[in-house]
Amino acid sequence: MKTLNFLYDKMALFLLQHFQDIFSNRGRTYSTAHPPRPELCDSCGRSLVNNNSTVFVCGHGYHIDCYHGKCTHCEEF
Repeated sequence: MKTLNFLYDKMALFLLQHFQDIFSNRGRTYSTAHPPRPELCDSCGRSLVNNNSTVFVCGHGYHIDCYHGKCTHCEEF
């Protein structure tokens, strides 16, 4: 039980630090050399005005046909 409590506390501290880092970096920069382009597909460059597209948390957007299982600019998404 002592090991479980230790792991619980360690995970809580990790998550707290991780989200503090995210919060302190918001609006400053992106974690990619290719910043998102508002309302444009990050694969083909055409407009995302129709309903057959999605925008991810990282800000990059893709048409359904242009998306191939992950964001091509961010490894996390």
